[in-house]
Amino acid sequence: MLKFVSKNALLLSIAAIGCVAVIAGVNQLTAERIAEQAQAEKLKVLREVLPAGHQDDALLAHCLEVSAIEAFGVAPTKLYRTSVNAQPVYVSETVAPDGYSGNISLLAAISADGTVLGVRTIAHKETPGLGDKIEVKRHPWILSFAGKQVESADDKRWAVKKDGGEFDQFTGATITPRAVVGAVKRAALYIKAHPDLATMATGCSGA
Repeated sequence: MLKFVSKNALLLSIAAIGCVAVIAGVNQLTAERIAEQAQAEKLKVLREVLPAGHQDDALLAHCLEVSAIEAFGVAPTKLYRTSVNAQPVYVSETVAPDGYSGNISLLAAISADGTVLGVRTIAHKETPGLGDKIEVKRHPWILSFAGKQVESADDKRWAVKKDGGEFDQFTGATITPRAVVGAVKRAALYIKAHPDLATMATGCSGA
């Protein structure tokens, strides 16, 4: 009887080990596929803010991290380095902390001279039908940043029209566009003020 129990226990142990190994293998394969899809999605969004037709398969590899919470709303933040017409361009992850309903996460492509090439909203909790017009799929407003250059911190053009600037506000939702304009302006000013960014060592954790 004892022999029978021991044999069954051994078989159960072997079966359990086999199941664990199979599950671990499936999880590893799934994790790799999810990571690949996440990287592909990130690259797709990064390319959206760059000029049409621009291709850079190594964009994710050309990444550097900077600690400048006053400029990007989060620290450290990732900057993806590339070039357009032989000029350095950085796609920055930046956060507007003063949205109507909290943080607004953005991607902005900015050239070394402070010219914005494109901006996209990647996450927010703004009011549907009002503040969510910062999404390109809901309203073209976010496209109005393309081609605008920031001159200095007191560049009055970089504000919503209600505050004397060039950017439209939304009816009933001024706080949201004001927050986005301010965040993009701060990011552009930082990049313009640091021409040595191109020489910084590359490499981001979890880029």
